[in-house]
Amino acid sequence: MARVRYTIQQSAYLVQIYFKYESAGKCRRKFWCQFPGEPVPKEKLDEIGARLEPSARSLRRLAQETGVSKTSARSATKLLKLRPYRTVVVYALKARDPVARSNFCNWFLQPVHDGEVDPQLLLFSDEAWFCLRGEVNSQNNRYWSAENPRLIREFPLHDEKIGV
Repeated sequence: MARVRYTIQQSAYLVQIYFKYESAGKCRRKFWCQFPGEPVPKEKLDEIGARLEPSARSLRRLAQETGVSKTSARSATKLLKLRPYRTVVVYALKARDPVARSNFCNWFLQPVHDGEVDPQLLLFSDEAWFCLRGEVNSQNNRYWSAENPRLIREFPLHDEKIGV
């Protein structure tokens, strides 16, 4: 990470504000109000807009690809009037699904009611599931657009998966 170089005027302002408020957060906010950051250059703005158009990507990845900070990437999306939107995932439910869910809940709760299992001792762990159709877990993907595209993806509820 590159070291930030401040001018004498900026350094003096930082010291003065820090001794006045004794809070690094307050000092940072006051500093950026007094000395706003450099605007995103036009060529970087065009590059960021071009990279956001074809696909979904995070601001962190966008910042890495374009060579700007994450804050500058966020500022560029605001200047381009782009907002992040998530895809809504809809599962295709079959007629037997509500009955299967109810049966599973009853099977799971029976030992709890009988006193055989203490619910406070249940342990859930993280698992990774991979669909055999090649679908990727996309809960963190955002699609950048000036207007909400109302994207909907339909998946089968009971798809073949491999758990790891």
